[in-house]
Amino acid sequence: MTDKKYIQRLKLVLKCGGEFAIDFNAEENGKINPQIEKFVQLFSDFDPEEDHSIVFGGERMIGVRISEIAAYEVLSLTFTPKKEKE
Repeated sequence: MTDKKYIQRLKLVLKCGGEFAIDFNAEENGKINPQIEKFVQLFSDFDPEEDHSIVFGGERMIGVRISEIAAYEVLSLTFTPKKEKE
């Protein structure tokens, strides 16, 4: 049987009303993925005079301009393997 898999979903809500979600692997439950931590720091320190962007890497690359984001949500998910029937 395989171990549990931890995922963190970052949902971004854009000022234009659009939204999308990005899934990240998490090493352990409760520990935020480093890419999400970096995004939260940039978003928290946002200065309208400077137009920062962030690129998330992984299976796909996603670039986001921080000034276009209205809100975000981080959701931690745990996938537990299903027990096989005998």
